[in-house]
Amino acid sequence: MSPDLSGSLIDEILRTAAQKNLSQKELAARAHLSEEALSRMKKRGSARLSAVERLAEAAGMRVAIVPAAQSDVSTASAANLSTPANKATRFRDRHPELVWSNRGADDAIYIRRALVDPRFTTLLDAAREFGVDRLEREWQVLAATPSAEVRRAQQATTRILRNIRRGYEQATR
Repeated sequence: MSPDLSGSLIDEILRTAAQKNLSQKELAARAHLSEEALSRMKKRGSARLSAVERLAEAAGMRVAIVPAAQSDVSTASAANLSTPANKATRFRDRHPELVWSNRGADDAIYIRRALVDPRFTTLLDAAREFGVDRLEREWQVLAATPSAEVRRAQQATTRILRNIRRGYEQATR
């Protein structure tokens, strides 16, 4: 997938809409978005989850978070992903902006930086790598002694973690 998950979702939604002969103008209108907003989403390759969900629904699709089954991963890939060190390296490689000044920082530092700068795609990526439980534990540590940065991020981070947790729960039912 592309570095930004929502960008690839937007592309997939647009392809599906085109296959259904929906113009981008009509898709935007059905999703209650302006054409300009859709154009900005495409250009930047990112959007709020709620906007992506509305676009998907307008195109006759839905967005879901589904845990990857072990059988979906090739044997070689599964071996490479099995060790925490490899997972941390992969997350670090995809998100160097989180701790640009110290690439050797502990996993907890990367996770906490992602939590105080809440972006759905980054936190989803962290949840896939480290698990939702780990993200929630790190968030509890941060929330125990809230800084201005934590207070600013609290509402968004809490909502994103809740939505990721719900997505995983729905996918395992």
